[in-house]
Amino acid sequence: MDLEKKRQREIKVVSLMIHLYCCKHDDIDETEITSYAIKRIQHCPVMKDKTFCSKCTIHCYDAIHRQQI
Repeated sequence: MDLEKKRQREIKVVSLMIHLYCCKHDDIDETEITSYAIKRIQHCPVMKDKTFCSKCTIHCYDAIHRQQI
């Protein structure tokens, strides 16, 4: 899979996961967390080789956002 397609797919999946969570929970600002996640995905230095963010050794998200996501 080409790198940009992989990046766009991850953005789509993460955005959907955040949206589904926010439909049932009011404790997170969906727009803010989605924008943050997209920014981090766009700058992920290991996108080519990674599988899931939770398995990554460098963690692009800060601790607060990682917990929310």
